[in-house]
Amino acid sequence: MPTVTWSSPWPATEDNVRRFVVKASGVYVLRKLAAGKSLTVGDFLKADSSRAVIYVGQAESLETRMLQHVSPSEANECLKRYIRQGADMTWAPVSSKADRDCIERALYDHYAEPECNEVAPPGKACSVNFPF
Repeated sequence: MPTVTWSSPWPATEDNVRRFVVKASGVYVLRKLAAGKSLTVGDFLKADSSRAVIYVGQAESLETRMLQHVSPSEANECLKRYIRQGADMTWAPVSSKADRDCIERALYDHYAEPECNEVAPPGKACSVNFPF
């Protein structure tokens, strides 16, 4: 079972990606803002079930991939909409491609096929500690 060290959740903004997200390979999770709530710094530190996971992924460079997601040219319209409304991100460095594959699948299954994931990740899920 891969054990990963998850970052604290941060608002998904270009500035925060550049300041906090590592350049290493790894896996990540994006959550949406709960309906009717306004954002406060404390909201991002809560593992609260009203903030549904909207996307899970993996990348060779977490910083590069997260910058793509927060860019106005993000191709995934669902993800773009939630990021504009307010979303947070958390990530974990994972160097092994095999571990990233099984963790991404485990995240996808655990968070019940996140709304903005257009395709299920291939492969088989492994046991992993989840961030929320």
